[in-house]
Amino acid sequence: LILLLMSPFIIVATAYETSIHRGFEDKTQKANSLSGEVGGEAIREVRTIASLNKQSYFEDRFFQTTEHPHKLTQRKAYLSSIGFALNRGIGLYTNAVSFYAGMRLIVNGTISFPQMFTTMTVMISTSENIGNSSVFASSLQRAKYSALATFEVLERQPKIDPQLEGIEPANGTVDGDI
Repeated sequence: LILLLMSPFIIVATAYETSIHRGFEDKTQKANSLSGEVGGEAIREVRTIASLNKQSYFEDRFFQTTEHPHKLTQRKAYLSSIGFALNRGIGLYTNAVSFYAGMRLIVNGTISFPQMFTTMTVMISTSENIGNSSVFASSLQRAKYSALATFEVLERQPKIDPQLEGIEPANGTVDGDI
C-alpha cells in the first residue's frame, strides 16, 4: 500500500523525463532544416557565390540559422537534466521509503524479507514501465497525423488537368528571343 502511494510520483517523473526528450524533436528538426536549406543553397550556387564574393554573407546566414537549434538543444539539456534528477531522486526516495516500511513490517512479523523484496521490485518496476510507456502515446499520435497527411497528399487532385493539351506555337518553332 505504501509503494502504491508512491507509484504516481514515479509514473509522473518518468513520463516527464521521456516527454522532454520527445518534445524537442520536432522543433529541433524544423530549425535544423532551415540551416540545411541555407547550406544546400550555398553548395548549389557555389560558382555564383564565389563570383559575387558572397562567401561571408552565406557563412553569417548559416551561423544565424544554427543559433536557434543550438538554443533549443541547450534548453533541452537543462530540462532533461531536471527530469533525470527528478526521476532518479523519486526512485531513490521510493526505495528508501519501501525499505523502511518493509523493515518495519519484517520486525513486526507481518511479512518476510523475500515477500518485501518481491513486492518492492514488482511495484517500482511496474511504475517505471508505466511512465516509460506513456511516451508511446505521443508517438502514436504523431504517427496518426503523419499517416493522415500522407493520404491527404496521395488523394489530392491537382488543379492542372494532366490530360489537357498545352498551347503550341503556330509555326512549330520558338525564336528564343527575350
